[in-house]
Amino acid sequence: MNISEITKKSIQTIAKNGDPITPILFFDTFCGEARRNKVAVEDCDIIKNFIDKLDTDLQIEVRKYHIRTIKEFLSYLVSALNRLNGNHLAVRYTSLLELTKKMTEAIAMIDNKELEDLSGRTNGLLNRTHSPDNLDDIKREWARFSTTYRKDRNREKLSKYIPIDKNDDLDSIIDKILPVLEDGTKQKESISHNQRVVDLVFYSMNPSLVSNENKEIENLYRKVRTTPTLIYNREVQDEIEKFYHKRIDLDRSEEVALLSRTGNIIGSLVDIETPKEQETSFNKIETIDEVEHDLSEITKEISLQTENEAVKDTGFFSKFASKLDNVKNRASSLFARVKRYSDKIAEAKNQFENIKDEVSKKRAEADLDILTKTKSKKSFEKDMNDLEAKYISKNENYSLIVVDIDRFFEITKKYGNDAGDLIIKYFSKILKEYIAKGDSVARYGDDNFVILLPNKSLNEAMIFTNKFKEKIKHTKFVYKDERVYISFSAGIADRFGSENTTATMDIAKARVKEAKDGGRDRIIPDPTAQLNLTTDNQNVIKDSTIVV
Repeated sequence: MNISEITKKSIQTIAKNGDPITPILFFDTFCGEARRNKVAVEDCDIIKNFIDKLDTDLQIEVRKYHIRTIKEFLSYLVSALNRLNGNHLAVRYTSLLELTKKMTEAIAMIDNKELEDLSGRTNGLLNRTHSPDNLDDIKREWARFSTTYRKDRNREKLSKYIPIDKNDDLDSIIDKILPVLEDGTKQKESISHNQRVVDLVFYSMNPSLVSNENKEIENLYRKVRTTPTLIYNREVQDEIEKFYHKRIDLDRSEEVALLSRTGNIIGSLVDIETPKEQETSFNKIETIDEVEHDLSEITKEISLQTENEAVKDTGFFSKFASKLDNVKNRASSLFARVKRYSDKIAEAKNQFENIKDEVSKKRAEADLDILTKTKSKKSFEKDMNDLEAKYISKNENYSLIVVDIDRFFEITKKYGNDAGDLIIKYFSKILKEYIAKGDSVARYGDDNFVILLPNKSLNEAMIFTNKFKEKIKHTKFVYKDERVYISFSAGIADRFGSENTTATMDIAKARVKEAKDGGRDRIIPDPTAQLNLTTDNQNVIKDSTIVV
């Protein structure tokens, strides 16, 4: 079939359908007949040529519609132009923005800290002026989360204890867990005591005479304290047993070293004299008697000679001088020996004092937290009991502060445990610089500390905590050239406001939880609200940088 025949056929087709012959209708019908008869007509490629001139995104979109006629192509162009209408785009953008905000707010309610933080940052970005680069950055974070998060990980853990179907969501899983927990009251009690058991076990692994910085013990402690039931795991028990025996060996070796040094001191006292001198050392009393006898004889002779006006014995003086020299030599030898004993005993006394101080220092070091060098939980509880005794006997008030670093789990997850340890170390260093002599600070968990302030009221403790909060705010923590933002939440209680030490601690813990639930980076009670406290009425705090 040639062009003329296709033209004739196209006109007949249009007439048969009863349509008026228009240029567009004729063009579409003509090209359709050409394609059906497999006749290549250059003019029929005009639509394809137009489509090829569009940008890549539009080409992809056009091909989805399989456009073949000019009418279809013009309809698409009209629709695309309408979509480019400014008002329409603004309305659509606003709607999509609000939809995204609502979605991030809903996602933030899911019980996942990383997801909550990511949603919060996304919503914060959408609520302020943002650029395509900002959106691309947050998009990459969402992409990373979606590729790394494994929903089935927690399901695998729980499936050992309860049956979980693939269609179960978090609510249905909790509904399955609750009956198991409610049915096992004893089990719940044992779980609540497990952390206490973990603490006691790990206290026993720390040497009492040696300051032992053992990263393996620290890591195992963190792991087991997070999941206390691991204390019943055979492999974990084997590790604990290994560290326990190592602790005994370290203490024994230190005791042997101390006993050896003590023996050397005692031996040095025995070895003051040479073996030949030791043979005559038992005759020292006889030496004293001989000196006394010589002096007595000299005295008698002087007495006899002075009774006569003239000295009858001309050799008296030389004999007298000889006896005095003899007494002098004997006495000098005796006093030299006594001096040697005295010096050696004084030296031994100093060495024993040094050993005593060294043992006391090592015992004190062994009672400190390995990483932060703050007091251990056991030592802190002793300090608290001492303050309680003073409260009972003298009605002396004291305050307790619980400090919890915000989002510490997320920090370690993002930067690693080494970064977390360094941040804990430097955070505690700043804290120790702020406490006064007589105050007590201890690490009470992975990322929380407790502080005792003797003779301090609740208001004074609030001022102290607010000042420390401002210091942390003005301190830039940098890890591998990237700033790590650190803040903390704190709860404060004083003894006057509670019934006993346990109640004081419980109040402080409840308040730090309230601070974290209320948005973190807060102090409860709030010193800025109750005391009208700002940085203006405190000492000016300079900015500082700590490279961790």
